[in-house]
Amino acid sequence: MSGSSSLPSRDACAAFVALAVLLASETTAWAAASARLVYDTAPTLDGCVDEAHMRQAIAVRLGYDPIDPAAPNALTISIVRTGEQLVADVTLANRDGQRGGSRSLQA
Repeated sequence: MSGSSSLPSRDACAAFVALAVLLASETTAWAAASARLVYDTAPTLDGCVDEAHMRQAIAVRLGYDPIDPAAPNALTISIVRTGEQLVADVTLANRDGQRGGSRSLQA
């Protein structure tokens, strides 16, 4: 493996986005029809999609846009680099902060 292939890339971020969207669709059944999106990527990660593109990817996957800034539930997606690995955390919580689902992915 070359040194550049171990660094976060546009393809690696895209893969995490796809996984995050999949996990979001799995946990949406627990949630009401909508949730606030809290999307965060580390500033050092070049090539990750912005929040608007993440929202669009979720809407395409679900067949509707479940993101509502006024919704009581929150879908939090965070992607960071730890050493040479990317770590994505996806959490769905209700208005009281009770988690309905949470996943952590590493690559």
